[in-house]
Amino acid sequence: MASIDDWPERDKKWASRYMVAVAHPRVPSAAREERARELISSLHAADVSADVLFGDPVEIAREDVRALGTEDEAVAASEGGGLRQALAYTGTALTFLGASSALVMLTRGVWRTDIGVGQLWVVLGIAAAAIAANLAWTLFIAGRARWAIGFGVGGVAVMLACVGVAANADPDHTLFADVPIWMLMIAMVLPGVAVLLVARAVPRRPLRSAWSDDEWLARFRGAMRSRGISEKAAREHERSVRAAAHGDCYGEFGHPVAFARSLAAEDNSAAVRRWRWSTSFGVGVPLMLCVLISFTGSFGAWKEPAMLFLFISSVVTGYMNWRHRPRGQAQ
Repeated sequence: MASIDDWPERDKKWASRYMVAVAHPRVPSAAREERARELISSLHAADVSADVLFGDPVEIAREDVRALGTEDEAVAASEGGGLRQALAYTGTALTFLGASSALVMLTRGVWRTDIGVGQLWVVLGIAAAAIAANLAWTLFIAGRARWAIGFGVGGVAVMLACVGVAANADPDHTLFADVPIWMLMIAMVLPGVAVLLVARAVPRRPLRSAWSDDEWLARFRGAMRSRGISEKAAREHERSVRAAAHGDCYGEFGHPVAFARSLAAEDNSAAVRRWRWSTSFGVGVPLMLCVLISFTGSFGAWKEPAMLFLFISSVVTGYMNWRHRPRGQAQ
């Protein structure tokens, strides 16, 4: 497998930028490997630097992603990747929450703290909501809308229940007294890191290749809606598929989620809908947590920093999403 050491010494900086930019979920690893070998051979033959021969590495990588990327690879490696991807999403969310909470704790300037019952219930509720949200997202992008809604509603219910229990807990009831901050920080980050390690150990699942037409069409409908395609357009696509498939949808169009993604990529209104969904989620969830925390005294001295962090997170997410909004105005 091509590595940075296979590139000419003078081009290693260029190669490192290229390799990072071309490592896209849509591009199969074998295609990246073959392309890297082609570029290295061209450099040896031309005997000039990569900057002179190829130009900007990020631009070259973007062109290669467009040329080499496939929707099937995107579905298999990233979106809709089953248990592996669900664990990866969950581990990332838990690690982010843990690391962020640890940073908030440092702002208090204290090195030991007490852990109360109410605080523990709030943390459990937020963790349960994060896990449920990421499982719901994995199912949603895989075209399983009903299961996604079930996990999403269940996660919100568990979170509200935990916060309710925390609000009624005795604020003077301490579970662990005088806990070192460094130990608490490790305990916050460790679960997410552990889940990420487990995710890496789970073998990648190949895309399903045996479908009845009813199963294929059901997943196709769900995947189209999850990618933002309107109900009217989805019905039109489904009618076209039924007319052209002749009883073999998979044989004619391949994996239903991959095909739905390719259709959505050509639909600007679908891109705008996805942007609206992601912005609403990224802005709304931190604000909702901020409001919930404001009604409970279980956070004690950590209440104001936690609320400030969630509010800033919401504002930053909204700003970044606005900067990267899709072109054009969608209905």
